[in-house]
Amino acid sequence: MLALVDGLRNARQRRAPPAPGSITRRARSNFAPAAAAPAIPPVVLHHSETGWSAAIAFQELIDLPPGTLALIAEHVPHFRFVLDDIRAEADEALRARGR
Repeated sequence: MLALVDGLRNARQRRAPPAPGSITRRARSNFAPAAAAPAIPPVVLHHSETGWSAAIAFQELIDLPPGTLALIAEHVPHFRFVLDDIRAEADEALRARGR
């Protein structure tokens, strides 16, 4: 067990540095070397005549027979993004967001 822990510790030290200017590099400079990466929530700002009509969750994109997803759910990634569909927003309401 100790050898495994030492191996992981050494692997962390051998990692290639992130690309200059990357979010990860800047975040790592604010935390201890063993700290996890910061959470970066995905957000989509959408504007079209018809509005957003696609899925916002990964699991909604998987084509499986009914009931199958429930059986394998713990093995399927579960993530979604925040959708800000501004199609129906009035111009004044959008301007107020910037104040």
